Amino acid sequence: MLGIVRLFQGRFAEAVALEKEVIQQDEAGLPHVILAPREGYLGHADAAQAALRRYRSPTNVPVEDWALRHSREPAPLKLFLDGIALAEAITADRPAGVA
Repeated sequence: MLGIVRLFQGRFAEAVALEKEVIQQDEAGLPHVILAPREGYLGHADAAQAALRRYRSPTNVPVEDWALRHSREPAPLKLFLDGIALAEAITADRPAGVA
């Protein structure tokens, strides 16, 4: 939960560190969907791609639908979706392994 707060505060590096701790304890898709936009903001192509892939592997729920289910507040929703767009743009524009 603190990782989400750090995302909304724009403290992306701290948010990534916190979410990686959660992932070590829980390999489910939720931590990965939260990690992906943070990695996108930081420009970490491989990590963003891996997080999106890990989220999508056990579910067919699009990231955008997940976001709308969890927030209707315009500012946090935009921040989250913009980070996902950055993560997807990074992975689309750069081959794997290029940061």
